[in-house]
Amino acid sequence: MNKHAIDSCPRCGLLFECRVNSALKCDCMWLNLSQKELEYVRDYTILSLGSYVCLCVNCLTELQQEYRAQNAAAQAASIASAP
Repeated sequence: MNKHAIDSCPRCGLLFECRVNSALKCDCMWLNLSQKELEYVRDYTILSLGSYVCLCVNCLTELQQEYRAQNAAAQAASIASAP
């Protein structure tokens, strides 16, 4: 029985190997997403795609960068508005 499945990324359509049966080998772990980044990905998939689904490494990387950019902008705004 194959532990991994070839799947189509629901965000971009790219084929990738889903490692749902080997969570420690999942691209989420390989990218070393922080807890907050994982929550951002989870929230994105639930709100935009309707459920918590696996994404390809390219989309995970894009969402990680998006989260980091938004977080950096929020921190910069907070510093700029401090007395």
